[in-house]
Amino acid sequence: MLPFDNIQLDPEVLPSVDDIEYVGLERPYLTIALLQNFFLFGACVIFWLLSDQWKDADLRYLLYWGGLALLVLVALRFITIYLNFKWKGYALRERDLAYKKGWLFRSIILVPFKRVQHAEVSQGPLARMFGLARLKVYTAGGNQSDLSIPGLTLERAEQLKRFVLKKLDHGEEE
Repeated sequence: MLPFDNIQLDPEVLPSVDDIEYVGLERPYLTIALLQNFFLFGACVIFWLLSDQWKDADLRYLLYWGGLALLVLVALRFITIYLNFKWKGYALRERDLAYKKGWLFRSIILVPFKRVQHAEVSQGPLARMFGLARLKVYTAGGNQSDLSIPGLTLERAEQLKRFVLKKLDHGEEE
């Protein structure tokens, strides 16, 4: 039987994820996010303006105030989109890929290369107009991407994908 070692580590000497230097997303990604919200905002404004056309006064009243509340929420969304954009970023390190997101509810995702199964680059219509793409990284045990980095130039997304896949091909060990 093999000996079992499980050496305890001191948490005080572990590297901090706060020390990672992240690369911000491309500025046109903010424009895309704001445009998408603007379309939602426009639909809310149209709905709100049309609420005056309803004959039933109770329903018109409900639609009017509901629409106004929705407009306020969408307007607040503009602010959160901007603040979230400033927080988002990615970092490529020797053994993993990191992505941070969230202004109010922050999260940092670290994906070790040795867990990666597949990587792909995707573009939606708006992203394609702005020359941007999204890198999706899949790890073992799931059918959805475990890491999705939006707001990359198409060239950078392809470059990161090649790098990640090259790490897989070489089967680099620790």
